[in-house]
Amino acid sequence: MEKRKHKLIMRAIIMGLMTIFTVVSSVGLLTGCGRKRVDIPPSDEYNIYMHFGTLPTLYAAAHLFSHETPSYIFFSRRNTFDIEKVPSHVQLFATSIASNDVIISAARDLVRDINKNYPEAVFHFFVDDFRLMAAYYALLTNGIPESRYDITLFSDGGGTYGASFTRNYADSFHYTMAIGGEMTLFEVEQDGYANWVQATEDFNAILADFKARPNVSRDGHSVLYGDGSGVFMFHETGRLPADTPLEYQNTYICDRYSFIAAQRPNVRFWMQFPEYPWMRDDVTFEVRSQLLRATLSKVAPADIVERLTPINKDAFFNAVIDNSANQVEGEPVSRELLDSLLLGNDKPALIISGANLGAAAINYFGHGSNYFPDTIIPQIIADFGSEYKLFFKPHPSFTADNKKIEGKGITVLPAQLPMDVLLWAYPDISIGGYNSSLYMSVRDAAQVKFFIERIGEEGHLDNILFVLEQNGFYQSVTEKYCMHD
Repeated sequence: MEKRKHKLIMRAIIMGLMTIFTVVSSVGLLTGCGRKRVDIPPSDEYNIYMHFGTLPTLYAAAHLFSHETPSYIFFSRRNTFDIEKVPSHVQLFATSIASNDVIISAARDLVRDINKNYPEAVFHFFVDDFRLMAAYYALLTNGIPESRYDITLFSDGGGTYGASFTRNYADSFHYTMAIGGEMTLFEVEQDGYANWVQATEDFNAILADFKARPNVSRDGHSVLYGDGSGVFMFHETGRLPADTPLEYQNTYICDRYSFIAAQRPNVRFWMQFPEYPWMRDDVTFEVRSQLLRATLSKVAPADIVERLTPINKDAFFNAVIDNSANQVEGEPVSRELLDSLLLGNDKPALIISGANLGAAAINYFGHGSNYFPDTIIPQIIADFGSEYKLFFKPHPSFTADNKKIEGKGITVLPAQLPMDVLLWAYPDISIGGYNSSLYMSVRDAAQVKFFIERIGEEGHLDNILFVLEQNGFYQSVTEKYCMHD
């Protein structure tokens, strides 16, 4: 009895401290850059965010403003939002310059430390669907029981529907590679349901291994057991030979298990188009019956933003758009600067979105690095330049085209500036460009005016955008520029 009374008293003290910190957090939310950050207070629950691509980072950024739960975050796209402008109940737990193994270990150590200090705390883990196993690694190697954690998967973007689903659980997929200087289309047939059964067995074995051997060092690829591309590798035969060892391409990527994990009662999967498997004719009844047992929710980052209070919504846009780390023509980006650039013209704005065309320009698309600025851009100028003021938004991982495009009179926006958020903040601007997750983030599909295609899906846009286009989602698209004429 005395023990229970003591526990209740301690709980009351902790909740009182939380109330004080909540007030501080609410004030800190509005004070912006330069405020002194406070330590994460004791709590019955903690949020942990680990994100690597732009889209899931935007999911996280929006979600941070929707609650006051003490939270720790890691995100690799460091200029996606200003960490100093998020609520003060949020702390960064690892830096983007850390290696893969260091980041995975940091998450594991964070869970260990919280569990040591607060052994009854509940963990809410938010992670990209491709990096699901990083969450399980952090939780299970620390002996956290299923009753004390839940996992929310944020869609990585187009890969959720392609690498994560189609190349595993549809009965066919195809892709292109440059073989001997020629672009070759590979059509791969597979048994999607057999893949599901095998992946389920593998998934359960990995979780059991994490529990059984928590102290075994799992540096590099052994942490996630992934091959980076699903059931099949991008091999010139279309199938990885049986006697060929897997080449682990990225310690984070493990794209086979997200839909399977979502069958568990404490895992939910947020994406823009959970109906995608029902829009394909090569997904079997058996696979669809499994998906009906999964918690797949139609939630986009924009939906989270729209549900924020007016104050928190302004704070979110302030953190993402008013980010001095990004510059346009030597000036720090601000809402006022973007207003003048995007709205202060006699013509409406049209933004061209780029892609990561480094090695891909030669190895995947089959063209040299000058093909986009010297061939595609002039076509876009000819078709849209008289009607629209043109801008270019580079891919965060490839900015080599910037100077060439600026030389054609097109204003280049910061590579790290999230285009998705611009589309939400400026619903009257238009966009067109390469296959990208941001085309699934538009609030109004009429904002999309053209696509730059690649050969991946029978000469059409790859995967999810191809399926959406075929089902009439992008009715305002008036031009398509093909990478392979």
